[in-house]
Amino acid sequence: MGSFPDEVSIKLNNEAKSKICPARRVPHAIKNKLKETLTELVSLSIIEEVNEPCEWVSNMVIVEKKDKSLRICLDANVLDVKSGFYHMILDKESSKMFNFSTAYGIYRFKRLPFGVSSAPELFQKSMYKYFGDINGVVLYFDDVLQCAQTKEKHDKILEKVMERAGSLNIKCNMEKLQFCVKEVKYIGFLFNEEGIKPDKERIKSILDLKKPNDKK
Repeated sequence: MGSFPDEVSIKLNNEAKSKICPARRVPHAIKNKLKETLTELVSLSIIEEVNEPCEWVSNMVIVEKKDKSLRICLDANVLDVKSGFYHMILDKESSKMFNFSTAYGIYRFKRLPFGVSSAPELFQKSMYKYFGDINGVVLYFDDVLQCAQTKEKHDKILEKVMERAGSLNIKCNMEKLQFCVKEVKYIGFLFNEEGIKPDKERIKSILDLKKPNDKK
């Protein structure tokens, strides 16, 4: 598990009031998988067990991903469930806000959890800090796109990105890597040497609409 060099500090507005939520029931079918997931997150130093009084304890939201693994999110009272990124380490005071209750006790996030409304903004800001100065790189949250007119220029950009990531302990997801391709499907569009056009798979229902054959 990689991490950005800087710690994240979460600030609360003056109207924020602490709240302690009891653990919600978990479906029997995923109880064992949940325990395994919590144990794995502890081993990766993403969360830790809490054995002290807490001011903030949120409910846990469990999301089953496409590969059937579980993602632990927070239903953090007034905060929306949006993307956050485990590369961002919380400072000690901020970490105390992100406790959550389970049938196995209370745990605390040591890294920015899924469920914090400001997480995407914080992550995007960090990505620009660490990679935004490299020409030929386009950043969109946790995606790093690189483009060039020749393979030689492309490879030089990629080398800069990988050297930067390696020096900062930022890890990439190799399963989602698209390496040296002439066309990329991304956020509903196709990007290639001809420019940008809508992904036909995304507009299939529109393209398949039948032409009207009467006034009604």
